[in-house]
Amino acid sequence: MKWCCTRLMVVVLAATCTGLLAFPGESAADDTNVNVNSFRPSLHPGDILGIRSNTMPKQWDWGAGAWLTYQYKPLKLTFNNTQLPSSVALLKHQFIMDVYGHVAFLDWLHVGLALPMVFVSKGEAAPTLVPNAFNQVSGVTLGDLRLSLKFRIIGGNGDGWGFGISEDLTFPNSTKDNFSGDTNVTSTTRLIGDYSQDGWNMALNVGFRFRKPHTVFGNNISHQLLYGLGISAPTICGTLEVLGTLEGHTSLTDPFQDSHGNLLNLMAGLRWYTDVGVNVTATGGGGVLNGFGSPAFIGAVNVEYAHKKLEKGCEVPVDSDGDGIIDEEDACPADPGPPETGGCPDRDGDGIIDADDQCPDDPGPPETQGCPDTDGDGIVDSKDACPKTPGVAKYSGCPDTDGDGIPDIDDKCPEEPGVVEYQGCPEPVVVKIVISEKVFFDYDSNSIKKKSYSILRELSTFIKDNPQLKKIFIEGHTDSKGSVEYNNKLSLRRAKAVKGFLVKRGVKSRRLKAKGFGPSDPIADNGTDEGRAQNRRVEFIIQD
Repeated sequence: MKWCCTRLMVVVLAATCTGLLAFPGESAADDTNVNVNSFRPSLHPGDILGIRSNTMPKQWDWGAGAWLTYQYKPLKLTFNNTQLPSSVALLKHQFIMDVYGHVAFLDWLHVGLALPMVFVSKGEAAPTLVPNAFNQVSGVTLGDLRLSLKFRIIGGNGDGWGFGISEDLTFPNSTKDNFSGDTNVTSTTRLIGDYSQDGWNMALNVGFRFRKPHTVFGNNISHQLLYGLGISAPTICGTLEVLGTLEGHTSLTDPFQDSHGNLLNLMAGLRWYTDVGVNVTATGGGGVLNGFGSPAFIGAVNVEYAHKKLEKGCEVPVDSDGDGIIDEEDACPADPGPPETGGCPDRDGDGIIDADDQCPDDPGPPETQGCPDTDGDGIVDSKDACPKTPGVAKYSGCPDTDGDGIPDIDDKCPEEPGVVEYQGCPEPVVVKIVISEKVFFDYDSNSIKKKSYSILRELSTFIKDNPQLKKIFIEGHTDSKGSVEYNNKLSLRRAKAVKGFLVKRGVKSRRLKAKGFGPSDPIADNGTDEGRAQNRRVEFIIQD
């Protein structure tokens, strides 16, 4: 709002200063040094013939062109005196070319400059009975240089209601002939209100023109009150539009009283925008009142080059995928989707569009790229070995309750820390079966002596009566005499001999395992006979 107020202050100050240039001066005698041309086309792109709108090009957009205008009887006098003709067309034929250029210095300030050239001016001679009659109009003249500024204060450019101000100044550089230019600087200020949407534009102008007063056959041409209405409507989006205007003026000091001071022109036309920057406008119409400058017919053609095509915003909203969201606002215009996902498809309805959803058919949270995570551990179900129990990625989504490094799914003791060798259970405590006497073998042999049969029979009965003893190691040991390799083999043969004896006594073979340790695990000193005798032994170790 502050920015709009600043614009308005700048515009009002500019209009006030330029208006002071049009000092009224005194009324001149009958002459042709007055511009009666009522059709002064706008120099600003997007305006509607002579009606200003709040459509603006972008900053530094520029263009140039020419208006070619023909007017029939733009200046006509009527007489009630029977000694004079009923009417005289002081200006019957007029052909004007306005050469112009324009540029947008800001997105709210546009400036145009035009130089009119009158190639044909031809009129009827004034009656000889009329005092101070001037010469018959004829010839080629130059018009007044016109500087046009347009300020957009708010809105415009297809955004609904808009408001702005324009200021036109003409400078007296004409050849002072043929009703083609004013004696002094003229100032024309217009207030612009319009509504634009989808390429349509309806603009209303109200303004004032301050000029030096002139008298033509007793009729005063002075300051004017201006008003106008214009409509543009797209017929081919961005290419062709229909134009229509109603533009008039009356005396500012004596409004709607003098018939020669009242003017009203109706015009209609077409404007064609090409893709190469050349725009063509053709229009025609005429005046419906008898005021000075109101022609019986007017026709004009405009050819303009604009280095950038003016965007009219007339496109009919398109919804290619039929999801109710127009393509302009649809992130996926070719695939139907709900508004919640910007028009992109979301088959599983989890709020993640299919293009970004790793599991488009199964709902899941954003944290897992749309894939389901039933237990909420951050590991998607498809990669979670325990999808219903929260776990860690290290164990493929499975928990490790006892923290022993073995996931519960592979841990036979999930609540008690254990070791891998025992599938997560604690390493068992080694328990020995102590027999009352040694097992004796023949010398340097694995043959069990008969005196040891009784103790082994008792042992077999004990093992069979205790089925909870699932694994028993039979360990054979020797003293250090002889080579290690030999003693290792001897100790293993003796352990297997004991196992074979127990199996024959009914002990299941799977419950027994024979191992030979040779001299590697002595329990006494191998340097004495007594010690060596103790080391020669068979032990029974419970492992499970």
